Amino acid sequence: MAVQYIYYTSGTMVEYTDGVDVFRDGSLGGSYIVEVLDGASWDDLESIDAEGAIGIDTFRDGVRGGAYVIDKTLTPIGFAGIESLDDGITGDWINLRISDI
Repeated sequence: MAVQYIYYTSGTMVEYTDGVDVFRDGSLGGSYIVEVLDGASWDDLESIDAEGAIGIDTFRDGVRGGAYVIDKTLTPIGFAGIESLDDGITGDWINLRISDI
């Protein structure tokens, strides 16, 4: 089964609701963020920075190998066609988080 991801470039935010609360996640200011709507403002629930990489603001999340994952690109131009997750040795993506589901 192919892995499907949602890609976030700088300023891309996706909103979700559980019927009570509204959440959003995406790329903002070089970080992958998760926020919850509190009245008229967004409260930060989590922020994962791009480990100081200048110009790196493209992230993706999805389910891979039975786990929820968050990855970031290694280059400012994003994915260059090499799907590898070996922390930059040969590929274009570095994994920031793996959470069992």
